[in-house]
Amino acid sequence: MAESSPSILRALRETLPNQARLLAAVSGGRDSVCMLHALKALQEEKGFAIEVAHYDHALREASAADARFVAEYGAALGLTVHTERAAEQPDGENLEGWGRRKRYQFFERVRAERGLELILTAHTANDLAETLLIKLFANKELNTIEAFDPLRHLARPFLNVTRAEVDCYIKDCRLQFREDETNSNLELTRNRIRNQLLPELREKYSAVIDQILAEQATAVGADIKLLYQLTSAAFERCDKFEFGSKAWLRSLRAELQELAVPLRWRLAERVAQKKLGFNLGRKHSQRLVEMILEGREGLELPGGYELRAKAGGLQFVSHAAMK
Repeated sequence: MAESSPSILRALRETLPNQARLLAAVSGGRDSVCMLHALKALQEEKGFAIEVAHYDHALREASAADARFVAEYGAALGLTVHTERAAEQPDGENLEGWGRRKRYQFFERVRAERGLELILTAHTANDLAETLLIKLFANKELNTIEAFDPLRHLARPFLNVTRAEVDCYIKDCRLQFREDETNSNLELTRNRIRNQLLPELREKYSAVIDQILAEQATAVGADIKLLYQLTSAAFERCDKFEFGSKAWLRSLRAELQELAVPLRWRLAERVAQKKLGFNLGRKHSQRLVEMILEGREGLELPGGYELRAKAGGLQFVSHAAMK
């Protein structure tokens, strides 16, 4: 086995249980090809059942060739490969968000149909570092990528693996992979951070800045997760009542008054997310808290929604439904 194998194989040994039934999400890029090759290398030792999934967003000229590469590589490893090509293009939706939603819907469908346990993605420590910087620059909440997401049946075993370690593995094992030509497009924030900012930070500040940022991202993510967990009991008490009813609003108002200020908007966000299907974020959730505690009559929300007082309770109204 290649000299660089220990760190890569160790990551899989330490994070994935024996006899696990796995669906490897493989784009054809270096990280996911490395992950799939290493999974196959450990298949007999760990008793893994491995299948492969690839989603073609049909947004690039080379995407069909990427799909063929994954199908052929998976077949060469003796694995079942599932591929799907997007039948439609995003309509007014953020391109990155649309792509993420479509591929994870596909992955989950395959996982459920095939009776598999975990969807594996090949996010690395470098991805953690880049995501932290992206969120800081965009003034977004610092929720980070987690190693395990049990609700979505997701595992990310490479979060402690650097891209340099992946590159060594790829070189030593002489693996072929596909290069996404958009990775060099410096109009994209992530690419500017990856190709310009981080190399400068490594040169001028610390050669291990990626690992430092990844560790901080993990620590911040753990703290944020705990803050949300501290709202769980209040959320469950409110959830006993019909959403939006007078009793529900009375319960929610009482819970908000009892919580520490940093927890209030997180409870409001969780409550709203159950109805809206997306997170409001800090700013809009704080406005929701103010509306509830101060008895305001209405509130405009993102996603084309409005919150109104009704019959002593609250009602979420979609502007699209009003047309």
